[in-house]
Amino acid sequence: MFEGVDGNPETIGVILAGGLSSRMKQDKAQLVLPSGKNLLAHAENLMASLPLTEVIVSGKQGVSDIYPKRGPLGGILAIAKRYPGKRLLVIPVDMPLLKPEVLSKLLITNNPNNVPVVYLGYPLPLLLSLTKEVVDYLNDAMQGLKSASIKSMLMEFQCIQLPELNEEYFFNCNTPEEFAFICQQLN
Repeated sequence: MFEGVDGNPETIGVILAGGLSSRMKQDKAQLVLPSGKNLLAHAENLMASLPLTEVIVSGKQGVSDIYPKRGPLGGILAIAKRYPGKRLLVIPVDMPLLKPEVLSKLLITNNPNNVPVVYLGYPLPLLLSLTKEVVDYLNDAMQGLKSASIKSMLMEFQCIQLPELNEEYFFNCNTPEEFAFICQQLN
């Protein structure tokens, strides 16, 4: 189901950029980093450095949620409906300290059962195969029959958790102060 070229599964990159940005008080995807690129362009460049078949933005700049205001799983379900049976590498737009090598480790993880793959203690970034069971969970979550949190989904599917790396990679910015901290790190 997930076999690609040379036995490597074909994977679509997904950038979650559909959040409300309520604590930031402006669209996080459009915040400009010291490099002059906004967070969305930065995430697109990161994903472009990986062996992905394509990169999709989830949110108003790309694939719109079927169930608005339902969080990341709502965005992932919208992608699942458009790209059934694919494998996704999912990152949030607001995690600009991620590195290609961090994401590459997710892609090369031995995963014969196609369960979700994350780093210990972090629900994102996420490698997610759109199996029937995963899509059923996403639909149930949007109907209120299952928890609509990534962490709950990961527990349900007994995900693979890679050893934690430098926590700095996984720092995301939800407030102006956190964004200022990230900009200092990138300078």
